[in-house]
Amino acid sequence: MITLFTVSGSDFSKDLADYINLFDFVVFFAYLLIIGLVLYLIKNKNEKLNPAYKYFLTGFYVKVLFGLIFTLIYLFYYKGG
Repeated sequence: MITLFTVSGSDFSKDLADYINLFDFVVFFAYLLIIGLVLYLIKNKNEKLNPAYKYFLTGFYVKVLFGLIFTLIYLFYYKGG
């Protein structure tokens, strides 16, 4: 069994295909779509009461983007942590 996190990069692969495949991307975007729809409904319901909700979806998508960037940096630059 190959472990994802290794000591001193002994068997760490820099190939993204070793960790993520097409199915992972499909599931990620499906979850993102479902969560985005739910958050869109919440935003529309509360936007009249609190005008700050116009930034609600933008904030969520920025958070997801930087979470992915953070993960990729740790996976490939720091070789798993």
